[in-house]
Amino acid sequence: MFYYLVRKYWKGTLLAVAFYLMGYYTYYNFDDAMSFMVCMGSLAWMTGLIVHGTRGNGKKLVSLATGLVNLLLILWYVVSLKPLRRLVRRLRYIGLSPEPYPYLALYGSLADTQAMLHKFSLAPFYDKTPLTRAALWQLLVRGSLRFADGDKGPELQVGPWSDAPSDGIDQAFERTLYKFLCQAAQPGQTVTPKQLARVISYYSQKRKKTKQYDIDNQFRFADLLNTGLHLRAYTKTDIRNIWGMKRFLKGLPATREQLTGKGAELELRRVWPDYMAYAYLFGIEQRVIKRIASMLPADDGSAQDRLLRLLTTSKPHRRALKRMMAAATTATPMAEDAAAGYMGRFSFAWHVDEIYDI
Repeated sequence: MFYYLVRKYWKGTLLAVAFYLMGYYTYYNFDDAMSFMVCMGSLAWMTGLIVHGTRGNGKKLVSLATGLVNLLLILWYVVSLKPLRRLVRRLRYIGLSPEPYPYLALYGSLADTQAMLHKFSLAPFYDKTPLTRAALWQLLVRGSLRFADGDKGPELQVGPWSDAPSDGIDQAFERTLYKFLCQAAQPGQTVTPKQLARVISYYSQKRKKTKQYDIDNQFRFADLLNTGLHLRAYTKTDIRNIWGMKRFLKGLPATREQLTGKGAELELRRVWPDYMAYAYLFGIEQRVIKRIASMLPADDGSAQDRLLRLLTTSKPHRRALKRMMAAATTATPMAEDAAAGYMGRFSFAWHVDEIYDI
């Protein structure tokens, strides 16, 4: 092995070491330095394959390069003992199975909660798009995004910005998403899923026929998606309660008769929109909203109850919201790519970092 590394492949070895030193000098962190080395090494690898393999089949060359890069990423993920380290940290803070936590664990913003979920997830890749869907749901509940009757069925309109009750929770992510809504359509106007996806991902200028990125909003959006989180700001109880909320939502009773406790129905009627925000963040929204609808059969005429009835009894309204959620989900990684390009990084490098800690 020493012969192959030093005598035969000394150029590639020196290049890998140089990439690692550059990454370590830039990030001062072992995992981030290795991430940078993998990204730059993969780029050099693919460039070499393209330069020296242009005479062969182009499709096979691209497939080979993609497969080799993915294999390198998986190999590093295993060799670095990342799964074991995450498992030990998860057991230390959460334990094997946290107790169900029925109260709203509002210890931080949606972005902070998403970052905490990421840190304790055992999956090699973590999907950040549920955060966008949770923020859209918050805007819908507050009236900043609302249903309206259109010629072809229910449509979504942009309403005025509405603050949440004063509870000290940061709403920066919701505000940024609301800015995208206002750029897609002015307050009082209808916004389509295509318009929302376009303004989140890029702007199209017809005169120049080029894509002009909105650097400030896109960078802010991507920066909030990748919010770093210091666990020192949270106790172990707080962290367990976040995961206990997920277990509680998964175990919601299926019928109204199974609700226990004095005033349980009244409490559920008051806080179910916040429960749904967490359900979107956890990716279990379909299951939770069906359970909530079955436990709250009576309509008291409030705006929140009307919204619940629309989303459980009206297919056109469910379809309109689903399309908007899908558009935001599709545009989320594109906004990250735009911000990554502005920062001088390769677009795919932003997503490669998802294998490692935030």
